[in-house]
Amino acid sequence: IDYSTSSYEVKFAYDDLIKKYVRYQGGKKHANHDGDALTADMVIVSFMQASTIDAAGRLDIETIGQGNGFACMRGVCREIVWKKPSPGERIKFFVNNQEIELHSGVAWIEIVPLGRSVEIGE
Repeated sequence: IDYSTSSYEVKFAYDDLIKKYVRYQGGKKHANHDGDALTADMVIVSFMQASTIDAAGRLDIETIGQGNGFACMRGVCREIVWKKPSPGERIKFFVNNQEIELHSGVAWIEIVPLGRSVEIGE
């Protein structure tokens, strides 16, 4: 996931032994304060409209509406559509107009500004 510079570039690699996605940032395993790698059972990428609101580079992200993305679970990634009709409703993810069932466990949801690149690979 291209967020801007190489130090912010994010990658998730599925580890078939532990059945989890391991997160990398800036080319290194992303770890917690104890040094343990950050992992997730599923990764969802949602493309959303974003605009810079100040000189610090903070973003205003449009989370209401719908857009495209990817859902990666159990080592398989699929194209999705996300939908959030109003602020009071939860975001839902769809494949072929069917809401997908999220697996139990840790979910990492990456919000990616429209126009940024995401590569899905082996």
